[in-house]
Amino acid sequence: MITWLHGLFGAPTDFGATASQVDGVRHAAMALPGHAHEPALDPESTPAFEELTRSLIATFDEMDIEQTALVGYSMGARLAMHVALAHPTRVSRLVLIGGHPGLEGSDTRTGRLMLDRKRANLLHGGGLRAFLETWYAQPLFAPFKASPRFEEIFEARCRGDAGGVAITLERLSLGHQEPLGDAMTACPIPTLWVAGELDTRYVDCLQPIAEAQPSGRFVAIEGAGHAVPSEAPDALAREINAFIESSATESAP
Repeated sequence: MITWLHGLFGAPTDFGATASQVDGVRHAAMALPGHAHEPALDPESTPAFEELTRSLIATFDEMDIEQTALVGYSMGARLAMHVALAHPTRVSRLVLIGGHPGLEGSDTRTGRLMLDRKRANLLHGGGLRAFLETWYAQPLFAPFKASPRFEEIFEARCRGDAGGVAITLERLSLGHQEPLGDAMTACPIPTLWVAGELDTRYVDCLQPIAEAQPSGRFVAIEGAGHAVPSEAPDALAREINAFIESSATESAP
């Protein structure tokens, strides 16, 4: 069983091209609150990680999913870490794509939270299209903007719920997230850390954690930036298949 968790502004369909190439397992693609017609979170200023972790485990119970691999991208990867650390027996494997383990230092986190609150206010006031034009102008997304499917994906995301996404952006801000690097280094769940080769900030952040985690491994997807599921779905599928096969062999008696 594989459960897929998309990133900010995304949708469960973001993993469609990759999931279709991962065979032999059931798939469940979840939508974050405020995305893909899912109800928005309550507009509070507190972290929502525990709330969403409980909600996801409750969904697993309703679907009779005793244990699942979690594949998460960006914000979805950060949620996957929280689920795995809180309920390790419910998670068989982790694939964390561009998922930040958390910012060190309270001042740094406060600064990020203030930035994300500003971004949320811009979303509420100006809508998705204007916000996304600025968002994807960041150097982080330059390879994504150059990819063949960018315009199609951009237009689909412009049709989302700006208010719902804004609340999720604030309540799942990196500014709210406690650093998880040490906990993930000790996590016994087989973990594949993934970054785009061109996303050097995340390569530098994730590779040392993967190398320090006995059950972890790291891969940089050639030619891809931050938006790996959209930029390189075929290469991502190959890496996930290889990871599933190798981790299954390692855990066999």
